[in-house]
Formats: sequence, structure tokens, C-alpha cells
Amino acid sequence: MHLRRGLAGYGGLVSYVAAVALLPLATAVSLNYTSPLLLAAMLAFVHRERPERAQLFALAGGLCGVVLLLRPTFDESQWFAGLIALLSAVLAAWTALNIRALGRLKEYPVRTVLYFSVFITVATLPWFLLSHPATLSLQGSLAVLAAAIFAAFGQIMLTIAYQRGNTLLVSLLGYSQVVFTTIVGIVIWNDHIPAMSWIGMALVIASGGVATMFMRPATPNPAAVPIKLERSAHEQHTRQVTRSHR
Repeated sequence: MHLRRGLAGYGGLVSYVAAVALLPLATAVSLNYTSPLLLAAMLAFVHRERPERAQLFALAGGLCGVVLLLRPTFDESQWFAGLIALLSAVLAAWTALNIRALGRLKEYPVRTVLYFSVFITVATLPWFLLSHPATLSLQGSLAVLAAAIFAAFGQIMLTIAYQRGNTLLVSLLGYSQVVFTTIVGIVIWNDHIPAMSWIGMALVIASGGVATMFMRPATPNPAAVPIKLERSAHEQHTRQVTRSHR
């Protein structure tokens, strides 16, 4: 399971970076954010878990908000790069399912992130050595270190969310990354965004709220039900015996 999670995460990471390099940033991010819709399709057709209709509308609304906020552009000559971006979305959805499966096996989130980090480090080490790492400046090294620290904490929290929460809802709330990034740009770099972007932000926030309201309760583990019933019957029998002795 850890190997499958590592392969999915590695493939998604490489394809996403390639899409960012080959496409305009807004286009690559927008195509990558189709992963919640793909995750809903996987849950419905593979795992027979049909999401609520309100959640599907929220997914579509959130994606529309992201498109309004980023305003992507696309050229016909970039079709192959677009396929790579969609591949990153597919692998991101597959990664979410693998993280959920590890949670059902009672695997610790920190250990899940540790194994994934080791897998990524080993798999990308040859590329790193070929990129002349000695030429990286001190400022660049500190930036890479900061990105690694924040990414590690983010991965731990994301793993906990996928293992303990509603899978589709967690994926949909990932749209909020664009909102937070936009707010950071406004506060730190004094970015000025048009009215259409504000509408997109509002749509993303509203979609997350709607999905949260209509979130389906977590389904109990079927394997634990007989054990629970057996324990309840045993406890009831014990109480009856105790009362008869009294």
C-alpha cells in the first residue's frame, strides 16, 4: 500500500511540475484541480460510493470558481501538455484513495508521510544530482528548505484529513488553496485582482460550505459491526447473570 501511494504521488508530482513548465501557470493549475471531479467518478464507478447531488454541484461550482479566479488560457498546440496536466489530476485522485486505504488499515499518518518522503527522495535523487545542486545559492537553499518543511506539515495534515474525514469533501476543500494564495498575494505583494476574481473566490468558499452542510456521515467499518454486536450481547448476558446472583 505504501508503494502504491508512493508511485501515485511520484507520478502526480512529476506530471504536475511538467504541466507547470509546459503550460501557463493558471492553465496547469486549473486542469490539475479537476481531480475532485475525477475522484467522485472513481468513488462512484470503482467503489460504488455515490456522492450526494449537492456535493456534485459543489464540486462543479468550486471548479468554476477556480477558473474565474485563475482565468486560464489554452492553445491548440498545447494539447499534449494539457493531457499531462489531466494525468496529474488523475494521479492526485488515485493518491487520495490510497491515503484513505492506508487509514482504514490503521496506519499512522506520520509514518505514511515518512515513507512517501523517502520514496520521493530516492526516486528524484538522480534528477537532483544531474541539476548541478552545488550551484544553488544560500537564499535558494533556504527557500527549498522552507518549502520542504511546510510541505511535510501539509502532507501530514492532508493525510489525517483523508484518513479520518470524508474523502470527497477533503478533496473539494483543496480548492481553497487558490483562495489562500490569492489573499497572500494581496497582503504581501499588494496584488490587485479584478471583480471576476472576487466572484470566483466567493464561489469557491460557497461551494465548500455547501459540501460541508451536505456531507454524508462516515460509513462504519463492516468488519467491526459483528464484533460490536458480539460484545454487546456478551455484556448483556453478563449483566443478567450478575443480577440473578444478586
